[in-house]
Amino acid sequence: MRAARMKVLISTQDPMLGDEFVPAMSHFGFDARSVDSPAELMSLLNVEHHDFCVLDASREPEAVLAAVARLRADAGLGAAGLVSAGVGIVLLTKPDQVETRIHGLLIGADTYLTLPIQPRELAAIMLSIVRRMIPHARMPEAAPAGWQPPRLAAHAGVWLLTDDNTLLISPDGVRLDLSFTERVLIAAMADRPGQTLSREFIGNLLDESMLQEDAGKLVPRAPQRVSMLVSRLRKKGARAGAGLPLRVVRGSGYAFVAPLQRPAPVATGGDTDSSWRSRDELIA
Repeated sequence: MRAARMKVLISTQDPMLGDEFVPAMSHFGFDARSVDSPAELMSLLNVEHHDFCVLDASREPEAVLAAVARLRADAGLGAAGLVSAGVGIVLLTKPDQVETRIHGLLIGADTYLTLPIQPRELAAIMLSIVRRMIPHARMPEAAPAGWQPPRLAAHAGVWLLTDDNTLLISPDGVRLDLSFTERVLIAAMADRPGQTLSREFIGNLLDESMLQEDAGKLVPRAPQRVSMLVSRLRKKGARAGAGLPLRVVRGSGYAFVAPLQRPAPVATGGDTDSSWRSRDELIA
């Protein structure tokens, strides 16, 4: 008899993370779906049971921690599934969110993973929690070791910038959260592929953007602000293991010397599992 599929609810504001993890979890034997916020996750748990909640705390840590606290305060919330001891809770955090991880664990999260992660890491963590909670539980049939993340051939060597300009993704899948000024810089380069942008041009863009952001209160621009911005962004990429192809063009300005684009819209409709089964056609 086939074992029942454990239900996983993933809350994340990163659409690419949700699009990647939902079919991957299905491959591992979980029944997964994603939502855009902790509030939506809590609403679903009021009407449907789930065995695991995976909460991405990288952008709204306070809302995520509030959801964790409520999950543990109301033991029956969403917990009529296979993990009868309560909903398993996994936090996803950025490397520098030490306080968020500590707080989350103290108020009831089972464990955490530091972004970026691979789906098989998340699957292995959840299977470990199930074994601890239910020693004789039947594990999903698929094994994490047998899965490799799909890589679209069309994206080989291409950097992706999400539509809201908040996330820059390397060809190897490393995700960089961008600050406001970093978004202005990278969005300008994505909109002008192959061009070298002068310091003056970038500085003017920053001034205009800051003027809008600060409701007309323009802060004078320091002469070296553009250079400092580029330097910080390159260091951020290096720390995350993604060397940014952001180069100084002597006497001219700065250029992004690799393909940089926004992801094409994902077609809707059809069966997710069947599209995942054809993943071999997409692997570069």
